[in-house]
Amino acid sequence: MNQLGLPISLDSKMLLDNFVGNKQLLEFIDQFYEKKTPVEVYVYGAQGLGKTHVLQGTVLKALRQSKCYLY
Repeated sequence: MNQLGLPISLDSKMLLDNFVGNKQLLEFIDQFYEKKTPVEVYVYGAQGLGKTHVLQGTVLKALRQSKCYLY
């Protein structure tokens, strides 16, 4: 059985720097970039609150810092 990749791409405009929302969540996520251990975060909420923006912004920041990520 072959595994198929999903056609998912990152939106380069969805940065943590331009996220307007929960600042406590952003501060919490920023702490992970200083750690050397793997971290998992679950973000949930109603539709339209920016969950995808935060997820993609986190991945884009990891890419810029040459960190490993899983999207």
